[in-house]
Amino acid sequence: MLGKITMKFNGEYIENKLSNKAIALICYLITNSEKKISRENLAGLLWADSDEESSRYNLRYSLWSIKRIIHHDEKGEELIISEKDSCYINKRYDFFCDILFLKNYEEKNNITLEELLNLKTLFSGEFLEGLYIKKASEFNDFILFERIIFQNKNLEILKKISKKYEELNQPENFIRTVKEMLVIDLYNEDFAYMLMDTYNKSENITSAIDFYQSFEKSLRKNLNISPSKKLKTLYSSIISTNQNEKKITNNSYANVQKKHLFINTFCLKKIPFFWISDVIGKIVEELKAYKELIIETNYIADLAFIQNKIVLLSKEKIKVPQAVPPVRVINALYELLKSLPEFYLIHIKINNFENIDSISKDALQYIESNSIEGIEIIKY
Repeated sequence: MLGKITMKFNGEYIENKLSNKAIALICYLITNSEKKISRENLAGLLWADSDEESSRYNLRYSLWSIKRIIHHDEKGEELIISEKDSCYINKRYDFFCDILFLKNYEEKNNITLEELLNLKTLFSGEFLEGLYIKKASEFNDFILFERIIFQNKNLEILKKISKKYEELNQPENFIRTVKEMLVIDLYNEDFAYMLMDTYNKSENITSAIDFYQSFEKSLRKNLNISPSKKLKTLYSSIISTNQNEKKITNNSYANVQKKHLFINTFCLKKIPFFWISDVIGKIVEELKAYKELIIETNYIADLAFIQNKIVLLSKEKIKVPQAVPPVRVINALYELLKSLPEFYLIHIKINNFENIDSISKDALQYIESNSIEGIEIIKY
């Protein structure tokens, strides 16, 4: 029942011999195996578009067709017990069902890793995958509700598996399991934290950085939110402890080794251009030993109007203008940042972002709207 529905009797697949509603009836009774279901409820569940007499007849016919194909077991027990007013699954009937097997194990204490891995294999797909009954909205709602329940059960099993791997100090298996958890719950920041933290402890810094960037992008694009403070703090800790590394292999950029630049900037609301000046100054401090800046001199001149340190990166003599309109400064900053990812992967942290000056805020908005690949901006 987890995944595409398959039913076997005496070694032969029988799902093609049963109607969709007969299959739905069996699955519904198995899911509710702890109780009797009234015939009235079953008829209304699957034949809601028929009158009472027709729906009761259709129920009787489906029960008969099931009995005709799924015979009694070696002990003479029937799968479904039909009473005058109700139907239910016969627990004495000898059969295997994935969701009942799962339920029995859920009640077991001290479950082993091997047992958990076996349970994990039961989740080959969604609950009653591919089954849809026309004009039976209540039954289809039941499927959707149960899918959520079993999705959560799958997550709980994966959590237990990850905990076992953590106790056994098996980071590779732990990482693989957490990734499976994130497939089910894409935006779970607790899982994201677990994955990044393990990458960090395993000294796989590049994977931690790449994952965060991808995760943050998904949150912003699909949910229009930014990562939690806890996750940002972890990320900041990871990149700050690696600021002195010359080069980190980054698979996201065609396996070319590029230097990661970590730029830590600040804001002052009352001083125009302050953040722009600060970010330029910090970039110059990082690059002045290399002097690899490739940018037209007119852009350098415009930026030098607010941050004269940038002339240190030019081999030519720069004549600094006496006045530069904000639009030229913003454009020059954009050109500067756009030139950097050819050689570097840039991580710009903006502290006390709420105090950014208005011109710098406009510049940042322009830069973000043009999304320069290879530049990451983190606001605090």
